[in-house]
Amino acid sequence: MSETKLNRRVKKLLTGPNRRVVRIETTTENGVPDIYYNLCGATGWIEDKYLRTWPKRVTTVVRLEHYTDQQRRWLFKEGQAGGRAWLLLQVGEDHLLFDWRAAQAVGHLTKAELFKVARCVWEGPLTRAPLEWALGHCPGRVKVESEI
Repeated sequence: MSETKLNRRVKKLLTGPNRRVVRIETTTENGVPDIYYNLCGATGWIEDKYLRTWPKRVTTVVRLEHYTDQQRRWLFKEGQAGGRAWLLLQVGEDHLLFDWRAAQAVGHLTKAELFKVARCVWEGPLTRAPLEWALGHCPGRVKVESEI
């Protein structure tokens, strides 16, 4: 897997009727996230990052070499302005979604700390319905079964 493959997977999962999902590549502004989406009339941005494995030691900070200060600032400014701005991190088979506030700390935290501040965590493959739910869109499409 790679960041490019993660991009393709997210785009494939979110694409459908009444939806627009676009991979963004631009040199006009630094830090613009990888994906723009319009789902069920709601728009947002997703910056995605990929690491092959978690650090071996639980006390080791999970560093993201390619998560730049410009990307952090872009997410922060978009979130402050009322926009939806997310960081999606895949490490091995785990996926963690961070809102724009929590995304500021990513790259400076341990695995356990990342799990605590993430809006949503998938320990395994990323799937459509939970991703839509986590992004806050199309809420009627997710059926939640309670355990008794």
